[in-house]
Parts: sequence; C-alpha cells; structure tokens
Amino acid sequence: MAVSSLPFLSATNGWGPVERDTSNGGSDPGDGKPITIRGTAFPKGLGLSAPSALIYRLGQKCTSFSTQVGVDDSSTGGAGTVRFQVIVDGDVLFDSQNVDGMMPAMPVTVDLTGKRRLKLLVTNADDGNALDRASWGDAKVECDP
Repeated sequence: MAVSSLPFLSATNGWGPVERDTSNGGSDPGDGKPITIRGTAFPKGLGLSAPSALIYRLGQKCTSFSTQVGVDDSSTGGAGTVRFQVIVDGDVLFDSQNVDGMMPAMPVTVDLTGKRRLKLLVTNADDGNALDRASWGDAKVECDP
C-alpha cells in the first residue's frame, strides 16, 4: 500500500505542506511537481522539505516498509543536502547519513513485523535548509488486511 494514501498520526514540514505523490513545492498544497531523484521518476511517494517528520500508526499489522530516498530534482538543480531516518517504535532502523542532490535514489527496506509506529524523519544535514527538498519515492508498506 502506498504510504502517501495513509493518514498521518502527526506531520511537520520545513516548508509548506507535506505533498502526497509530488515533490515539495512552495507554501501551497498541491504545488509540487512529479517526484524525480537524479532523473528517476516516481509516480507515488512523499515530498518534504527539511526538517520534517511524519508519524504513522501501524497497529502491529505491517511487515515491511520500502522506499527510495533522495534530494528531489524539481527545485534543487543538484544542490541541497539532507539526512533520512526511518524510526520504528523509537529505534533508528535506517540512517542514510548525508545525501546530496548529486546522488542517485537510495533504496531502503525496513522490517515492521510486530511494530506499532513508523516515523519518517528528514533533517538538514547540519548545513542549513536551503534547497533541502527530500523525496521518499515509491514509499510503501506491506500490511495484513
């Protein structure tokens, strides 16, 4: 199931609203462009601007989370540096370290078996937040019905 179709338990975003299935644009909802990381397009996903945090309730029904992360091409021109983390029930299960706008999409897979909460965190990599447009391409969870 696409994460972009799930309700947030909570959401914060560094600039404008969290965008579903588009990149982070400006301050208005729906003003993003298609999610693209180093030329690879993703029709589904989340567009954010650092710093940002999304929390989802899993209810111990999901088994995995997968995505491809990177700095979105749409507004950065190869600039921007962010750091992605996937935090599950308070434990960091994925940490990208610093990702810049010249890097290709980074695949991520995390086991969610028996877990309650999923937090998707993006920070500005300690260099300010200019052009820090972060995309979670093809973000999805596998869950039991």
